[in-house]
Amino acid sequence: SVEYRTRLLGASGEPCAGVLVDWSSTTPGVVQIAQSTTDVDGYARTRVTLPIGSTGLHFNLTAGVLL
Repeated sequence: SVEYRTRLLGASGEPCAGVLVDWSSTTPGVVQIAQSTTDVDGYARTRVTLPIGSTGLHFNLTAGVLL
């Protein structure tokens, strides 16, 4: 599996901690963590398992903030 992360920053560039992020994908692969919460540095993480032999695959992963 591969780790992906995104960072959420506020209007003044400060990290936003404790925000729920919803992960989804429309391409082959399995999103292992559908929701995660940003840490003190503003990062939310997920892991994705890609299909066997997926070399050169374009993978689309979406991170949406739930307000």
